[in-house]
Amino acid sequence: ILKRIYEVDLSQRLRLEALIALLEMLNKICPQLGRNIGTWTKYAPTKTDAERKLHRAVLLLLVRSDLIQIGDLDAHLAKSADEGRDQVWLEFLILFVRAATLENIVPPAKMPNMINIVQLIAEDRAPTSQQINPAFRKAAARLLEELRNSLSSGGDARGRQASPVRARPSYEESSSMSPTSVKQLT
Repeated sequence: ILKRIYEVDLSQRLRLEALIALLEMLNKICPQLGRNIGTWTKYAPTKTDAERKLHRAVLLLLVRSDLIQIGDLDAHLAKSADEGRDQVWLEFLILFVRAATLENIVPPAKMPNMINIVQLIAEDRAPTSQQINPAFRKAAARLLEELRNSLSSGGDARGRQASPVRARPSYEESSSMSPTSVKQLT
């Protein structure tokens, strides 16, 4: 199933979510699956921009579905970015943090290593001798500003007022699929 996920085109969002839903159901039967998915995703194809975009979308869906632990992913992506030395992974990390927070999948507090790298880049304190792309520095600074504004206003990362504390939405509530379609999958 994971192999099929990485064969999906990003324009096929429904198919991607259906495969993730299938993994969620299998994880209920076999909890070992969830522990292995994080390891398997480390070997996902990420050579091209399109592959990285798909990988980011897959990781966001897996985190949203609790199929991979954000703490493990936080450490992995921070290590991959190598404190800004790896520009490809730095861009991936900034875009992942932005999407995860804007879509309210993960609060910034659960991604301390990634947020630390974003902060180092934004403040031009990255311990690398190579020049950081100014676009990344600007994106990191903008992301930090958005996060600060949302935290100070008590809202989410988009500036909306935070709703009362609520359990994480079920897959049915957060999916782009209709509830009927999701139920037909089970």
